Amino acid sequence: MHSSNDSACLSNKCASCRALLFKSEPGAIAGVIEIKCRRCGHQLSEAGEPTPDRQPSGRIKAQPMSLDPITPISPAAGYIGGKRNLAKRVCALIQSIDHDGYAEPFVGMGGIFFRRSTRPRFEAINDISGDVTTLFRVVRRHYQAFVDEMEWMLAGREMFEHLRSIDPAGLTDIERAARFLYLQRLAFGGKVVGRNFGV
Repeated sequence: MHSSNDSACLSNKCASCRALLFKSEPGAIAGVIEIKCRRCGHQLSEAGEPTPDRQPSGRIKAQPMSLDPITPISPAAGYIGGKRNLAKRVCALIQSIDHDGYAEPFVGMGGIFFRRSTRPRFEAINDISGDVTTLFRVVRRHYQAFVDEMEWMLAGREMFEHLRSIDPAGLTDIERAARFLYLQRLAFGGKVVGRNFGV
């Protein structure tokens, strides 16, 4: 039951609501903005309408998940902070939670991203490392040129030291991505800074 102040909150006459005295509803689902009038406690949507699908407990009813099955794969190379040993547990936790989107702001080489067995409708990955973002962008848009660049890169300490000494700023995106993947695959422990040769 709502108080008699409900109609005042939904009308333009409620000075408290028009003065943006709303607070965020804890537990709101991503993409749905839930607000609550501080004066009367009435649940409102962003547009000022009563929120739909609200259960008696005050939580929003979960919409059916739309997870598509995918084949899990291993990441292309190791990366510092990779979650190879935790991947099964983390992926099981992610899959057990109702969600329509997946965002990973620090994807690294995709230790969790690529090992999931289901995929939601929306996905977003990012990383602070320009080498990582360049690698994923090049693989997505210029896959064949990337494979051609990697084809004659032989694994060896001399080539590793040579590529490590090159400034990536002077390379094309495809060369930079190939250099990064080569160094990551051959660097000991997936280190990014202070790489040492060691497979």
